[in-house]
Amino acid sequence: MKGFIQPFRARCALWTGAPARHADVAASFRRGCGRASVFASISPDSREIRFYNAYTLQKKSILCQYKKYIKNFLIDFKCKILIISHESRIVLCDLNTGQHLSTITDESSYMVKLLATGTNSKFTLLVSCDCYRVLKVWNLDTKQLLHTLHGHTDELKCAAISPDGKILVSGSLDTTVKVWDLEFGEVLYTINKHSDCVTSVAFSSDGQTFASASWDKTIRIWDLDSGEELCSLQNQDYVTSIVFSVSGALLISGGYDGTIKIWGVIL
Repeated sequence: MKGFIQPFRARCALWTGAPARHADVAASFRRGCGRASVFASISPDSREIRFYNAYTLQKKSILCQYKKYIKNFLIDFKCKILIISHESRIVLCDLNTGQHLSTITDESSYMVKLLATGTNSKFTLLVSCDCYRVLKVWNLDTKQLLHTLHGHTDELKCAAISPDGKILVSGSLDTTVKVWDLEFGEVLYTINKHSDCVTSVAFSSDGQTFASASWDKTIRIWDLDSGEELCSLQNQDYVTSIVFSVSGALLISGGYDGTIKIWGVIL
C-alpha cells in the first residue's frame, strides 16, 4: 500500500449530537453554501430543518417545516437548492427563503433516501435510493430519472459523485463498495475489503482517489482508476461519516463514539 494517514490529535473534537445525524450535519456543513459559519441539521422530531451559527451554536432560522417525517436532506452542488426526502417525494426548496420550488415523486419507493448530489458539464445530478438495494440517478434540472442501478444485495447506506460528475461510488450493508459509470449506468468494479457495513464514501477534490468508512472500524483510501487500496486507518469505534477537505490534505471522520477526528493525508 502507498501513503499513510496521520492524525492531528490536537484538533480532535467532541461531537455531542446524536450519531444518527452525523451524516446530515456533515453534508450541509462541508459545503458552506457561501456562508462558512452556518450549518444545518434535522430537528429531534424529524419535522424541521434548522440552521445554526457554527461558532455560537445559536439557531439562526428554520426552513421547511413538515407535519410528517423528514428522512434526510442534501444541499445541491451550486448551493442554491435544499433537497428534502419526505416519504416517497423529493422536495426542492429555495435555500435562502425556504420557498417550495418543485416536487419529484418516486412512485416505486415507499420512503426515498437522498444519498448524493453533484454536477457534470451539462446538468445537476441527484442520487437517491428506496431505502433498500436500488440506486436511482436523477437529472435535477429536468426532474428526469436517468438510471436505475441494481447490484447491491442489501440496504444502501451512502454514495458520492466524483467532482467531474462521471463516476458514482456507493456503499451498502452488504459490506461492498461499488464504482459506477454515470454516463452508461454500469458498474465498473466492486470492492470487497470491508468486513461490515459501509457507512460513508467520499471523493478527494481532484477526483483521483476516494475513501470508504465502515462499521468494521476502518477508513480505506482507494485509487479510482485501478481500485487499488492506497492506505488504511484503524479507528477505535464504528466510523459513521467521512469527508475530504477542499485541498485534499485532510480527511475528517465522525465516529459512533461521538468524536470527530481530523487526519493528514499524504498519498
